[in-house]
Amino acid sequence: MLVLTCEYLNGVVVATDVANRERAEWPPHPARLYSAMVSAWGEGGASPHEREALAVLETLGPPDVHAPEGSRRTVADHFVPVNDTSLGGRKSVGDGAVGLLPSRRNRQARTFPSITLPDDRREVHFVWASAEVSPHQRTVLEQIATRVSYLGHSRSLVRLAVSESVPEDLPVWRPSPQGTQMLRVPTPGRLDELETLYMAGQRPTVGGIVRYSLAPTAGAPSSGALAGPWITLRFAGGLIPAMEAWPYVAWMVRRALVRLVDTLLGEELTREEREMVLSVISGHQTDGSPLQTPHAAYVPLANVGFGRYSSGLLLGAAIALPSDAPHLVGDAVRAAITRAMVETPDADTNDQRAFMLRLGVDGTALLALADDDPRRSLSAARYIATSRVWTSVTPVVLDRFPRGPSDVPGIVLQACRHAGLPDPVQIDAHKHSACAGAPPARPKIAGPSVPGAWRTAWRDEHGTTGERFGSRPLTHVTLTFDAPVRGTVLVGAGRYHGLGLCVPAIGEAL
Repeated sequence: MLVLTCEYLNGVVVATDVANRERAEWPPHPARLYSAMVSAWGEGGASPHEREALAVLETLGPPDVHAPEGSRRTVADHFVPVNDTSLGGRKSVGDGAVGLLPSRRNRQARTFPSITLPDDRREVHFVWASAEVSPHQRTVLEQIATRVSYLGHSRSLVRLAVSESVPEDLPVWRPSPQGTQMLRVPTPGRLDELETLYMAGQRPTVGGIVRYSLAPTAGAPSSGALAGPWITLRFAGGLIPAMEAWPYVAWMVRRALVRLVDTLLGEELTREEREMVLSVISGHQTDGSPLQTPHAAYVPLANVGFGRYSSGLLLGAAIALPSDAPHLVGDAVRAAITRAMVETPDADTNDQRAFMLRLGVDGTALLALADDDPRRSLSAARYIATSRVWTSVTPVVLDRFPRGPSDVPGIVLQACRHAGLPDPVQIDAHKHSACAGAPPARPKIAGPSVPGAWRTAWRDEHGTTGERFGSRPLTHVTLTFDAPVRGTVLVGAGRYHGLGLCVPAIGEAL
C-alpha cells in the first residue's frame, strides 16, 4: 500500500474546478497532486532516479481519496493586474518599464473559489491500496514530497509526506463506473506529456478523467431503495416543458426508454437480461402487473436551490436507479440513449446530437446526455449527497387525505418509512417549498407559456394507471433527521414520477 498525505497548513484550499470556474475543486484531484510532485522534481534538479519513481507512480491507477468535509466560501470577484505582460514581446503595456508596474496594468476580474477545512481535519490521504512500490521508490517519493509546498493555488500551503496509515473516520471517494464525481487522475505517459508541454511553454491538459463515488460512512444511513446511480439528461432544444408538468414528462421519458431498449438492444441482450432491464426501467413485470420491488424513478433537474439566482426553469431529467439494480441496467440505458442520438441542427449541444422526445400533440423536446455539463443544476451530486436536513423540490403526494393539518406529519412519516428512510425527528409541511425557485404545491400555471394539455399542474395525464396526482393531496416538506442521511431522497406516492424529490437544505450538505 502507498499513502501520500497532504496537510493543508492554513486550513484553506484555493483550487478552481476545471469544469466550473466559480466552484472550488473538492476533493482534490489526484492529477493535481501528481503535477505538484512533477513540478517539485523539476525544480529540484530533475534527477533520473526521481523521474523513475514518478514514472512508476503514474502507472498505479486512480487512488482512493480520503478527504474531510469542508465548507465552501462565497465566491467574489477580485480585480487584479494582468501578469502575462512583457516589453518587446507579444504584449506590451504602457510606455517603457513603468508600464509593467501593477498600478499601470489593466485589471481583470478573477475569482478564487476556496474550501475551509475543520481545525482538526486538515489532511487528505491519497491511497493506492494494492500498489507494489519498492522501499527505494518509496524513499525517493518521500524526498520529492518534502519539496512540495502548495497544491493548486500558491495560497494553498501544504506539507506532503508518505504515510503508513489513514484515519478510519474520513469520507472516502473511490473509483466507480457509476460515480457522479469526475476526478482528473495521472495515467501512463502523463510525465512525458507534462515535460513536452513545459518545454513548449504551454499549459498542461486536463489529462485522464475517472468517475468517483462517495463510499457510505458510519453514521450516514443510505436512503435505501433509490440510492443507486443516476443517468442525467439535459434539454438541448425543442419544447422545454413546464416544471409543473413533470409527471407527464416523466411518463413520456419512461415510455421512450422502454421503446429504445426494446428496439435498439433487443438482439444484444438475452431474453432474461432484456426482461430484467425493461422491468427495472418500466416498473412493470412482463405480464404488465406492477413491480413489487424498487425500480427506476424519473426526476426533474431544475434551476432551484441557488437563492436569488434560482429561476425554477426545468433544464433536464434524470433516471434514478434503485440501489440493488445490476450494472447491466445502467449500461443498457446509456447505450440505448447514445444510439438514439442523431444529428439535430437545432440542438443546443457541442456535437449537435440529441434524441427526440415526443410530448404528444404539444411538440417535441430534444434530450442529450449531460455527463459533462458543468451546470450545477444538472449535477446528480446535489441529490446524491449527505445531509441531516432535506427540503422538497417537487411536492410530496400524500397517500390519503389528511383529516387536518396536524395529520400531515404522520402521513409523511409513513411515506418516509415506505421509501426506506429513517424516521425524521422533525417534519415541516407547507404549500410552498423552502427550496428557492421550486414551484408551490398548488401553482397557477395557466397562460400562453404552458401547453393547454398541461394547465392542470402535477397530473400524469396519460399514465397507465390513470393516476392523477394533481387531484390528490400535495404538500412541500422539510425533513430533519437525527443523523445524516445520504440521497437519493424521494418521498410519497408519486416518487417514481419525480414528485417528492428532495435536496439538502442550504448549508446542510456534508
